[in-house]
Amino acid sequence: MAHFIRWPTYTASPIRYGSETIGTVIEVVDLTARNKVAAALRGSEDRFRALLESIPQLVWTCTPAGECDYLSRQWTNYTGCLAIITFRRKIRPFRRGQVHCRG
Repeated sequence: MAHFIRWPTYTASPIRYGSETIGTVIEVVDLTARNKVAAALRGSEDRFRALLESIPQLVWTCTPAGECDYLSRQWTNYTGCLAIITFRRKIRPFRRGQVHCRG
């Protein structure tokens, strides 16, 4: 027999008539499906990150504003930059106008 773990959440709210509480509404929501999807996404992200960290290429991603939000270990080893940086600051000033984010 399979063992299932459920992830419910409960909310209770009073029903009032004037200043008197005449009942209670209890809402029960099953979060099991949402939690399974979140766990699968975390696993997928972990596998993808492991893949990125295992290849010899330099890998980084940046936001449209130029803020780096991911730098691979190989990138930090090659460049010597250990922190998340603004990518545009690393580009020579006269070249900055030539660098654009793909959309």
